[in-house]
Amino acid sequence: LLRPSTHRRMAEYRELARRRLGRPALVLALSARVRDDLRRHDRLPEQQIRVLPNGVDHDRYRRDTSARDRVRHDLGLEDATVFLLLAHNSRLKGLPTALRALAATPAERRAQLLVIGRGESSAYSRLATNLGIAQRVHFIGAVDDPRPYLSCADIYLHPTLYDPCSLATLEALACELPVITTRNNGVSELMNHGREGLILEDPLDHQQLARLMLELCDSRRRAAMGRAARRLALHHSCARSFSAVFDVYRDILEDRQRKRHSSCVAP
Repeated sequence: LLRPSTHRRMAEYRELARRRLGRPALVLALSARVRDDLRRHDRLPEQQIRVLPNGVDHDRYRRDTSARDRVRHDLGLEDATVFLLLAHNSRLKGLPTALRALAATPAERRAQLLVIGRGESSAYSRLATNLGIAQRVHFIGAVDDPRPYLSCADIYLHPTLYDPCSLATLEALACELPVITTRNNGVSELMNHGREGLILEDPLDHQQLARLMLELCDSRRRAAMGRAARRLALHHSCARSFSAVFDVYRDILEDRQRKRHSSCVAP
C-alpha cells in the first residue's frame, strides 16, 4: 500500500520516536491499532500503553440546517445524495478508491462527491473525467471552516489506508453524518457497523465501497444512523478526553510519590 520511500520515512520516524521516548512512564495510543503498532514496531510492553481516543468538540460541530440549505443551493445539489471527503493527503485518505466507487454507482441515484482539502486535485480531476463522473465530483479545495460542508453532506466518506483516530471522522459524526470508513481508521473501533455508519474491510475494494454507498442512499436509514452518530460523538467529547488525560498524569504522579515514599522509609 505504501511506496518504498514511505516505508523508509516511517522507519526513520520510528527511530526518532524511540530516541525521544526514552523510557516513558506511559504512552498514550489513539487506538488499539496504534497500541498494537507500538508493541510490534517499538517493542513497548502492553502495560506501558494506554488507549485514549481523540475527543470532539460537539458544541462546535453540530448540524446546521441553514448552512446545509445555503451550500446545497450554491452548488446546485438540492436533490442530490451528497458524500463528503475531507483530505489533505488525498491518496492516503482513499480518494482514488472513492472516485472509482462513485463511478460504480448508477447515475440515477444522484450521488455527488464533495472533496475538500489542500491536496493536488488536477490528477484526481483527470481521473474523474476518465471515469465519466466529472459532473458528479466537486473539488472545493482548502477551506478555513469545514462545518458548512459537513452540514451540507448526507454521508461522510473516509476510505483511508491508515488513520490512527481521525478527528475529521469524529467531527462528521458530531454533525449527525453516517460515516463510511475502513478498519484502518482508529475511529472504526468506536463504531458499530450498521449503527453509526458502515465499515469497509479492504480500503482498495471500490466495488464493495460502492455497495456501501448505495446502502446509504436510503434517506430513512441515513437519518437513524445520523442520530446514532451524534450520540457516539457526545460520548467521546473533548471534556471527557481531557479528563482522561488528567487522570493519566495523576496516576503517574501518585505512583512516583508512592515509590519515592517507599524508598525513603526503606531500612
